[in-house]
Amino acid sequence: MRNLPVISQSVKTFKHSVIYNNYAWIPLKPNSKEPLIKWKEYQKRPPSSEELEKWQKRYKNINYGLITGKVNNLIVVDIDNDLEAIFQFEECFGEATNTTSVITNKGKHYYYSLNSSQVIKTQIINYSGIKLEIKGEGSYVVVPPSTIEGFTRYYHTGFDYLKPFPEQLLTFLVENKQPAPYKPEPYKYKGKADCIRQILERNLIKGERQNSFYVLASLLYRAFNPKEIIETIIHDKNRSITEPLSEEEIKGAILSRVGKYGNFNCKAVNRLLPYSIQCAGCMFNKKGGNELINKEFIKELTPNEFYAFGLSRMGVTVGEIAQVMKVSERTIQRYLKNANQKQS
Repeated sequence: MRNLPVISQSVKTFKHSVIYNNYAWIPLKPNSKEPLIKWKEYQKRPPSSEELEKWQKRYKNINYGLITGKVNNLIVVDIDNDLEAIFQFEECFGEATNTTSVITNKGKHYYYSLNSSQVIKTQIINYSGIKLEIKGEGSYVVVPPSTIEGFTRYYHTGFDYLKPFPEQLLTFLVENKQPAPYKPEPYKYKGKADCIRQILERNLIKGERQNSFYVLASLLYRAFNPKEIIETIIHDKNRSITEPLSEEEIKGAILSRVGKYGNFNCKAVNRLLPYSIQCAGCMFNKKGGNELINKEFIKELTPNEFYAFGLSRMGVTVGEIAQVMKVSERTIQRYLKNANQKQS
């Protein structure tokens, strides 16, 4: 079996290209792939000169992580722990593999520019029997002069020499695109309103999508989630279902005809959704069933106590309730104390 070539050129040029040519990159822990900072924002922009200076003063002997995806117009093909797959890939793609590449302690990285409007997500594929990890949106690669377990990473061409991402690979990714697993953004009263969980976990089909998205958006809005969080959850969920709605259909589905979210209770949720919601395990129910709270208990509450108590059950904080009702937090605490006493 052939051995991987070790090209021992200087790594200074590579480091200079990454750091000083306005590429988005992040500092990693020494001898590690783990970031030293929260790096989500650098998936959208390169670090500023002030941030670079701050990192230089704060961190010593760091490794370097280069962000892949649209921000750097960069896609990396990663082949790990499979020497034969490396040779098969180079035979299959020929001249296209004569691009910037990095020898790693486990295999090889091939760097490509993405001259396409397509958004390529990080994923593992099997292309003609070759296992490839495509590093795109939401990922990064460790670059020279980083070290992992004492193994220095080398490169064999300048970083400015990137071939276009192979057209046949791009076509393969587009034609074999799979729905991304649903990973919702953090939102308020997560785990407390069981109807939300049931909607998110259901593979919505035709006849269910519009009403489900309207109910879901309205429940999230009722719990004072920002519009950006609501839209992110709806769009992510839409992409995860078998037959997603178009962008225009999504806009129409999450808002009513007057451009507002709905404001309804548990009975309305069950009435609007074209499938059954199991309410017995929901924390909004005092003893299970489809009632938000006991009717007799409702009669004993003043309007202010009822409103404050209902918001509190949704997971809204005392401070947020006080802001909405335009009273002091002490007043809200009194409403909640009275409501709890009446409930017991």
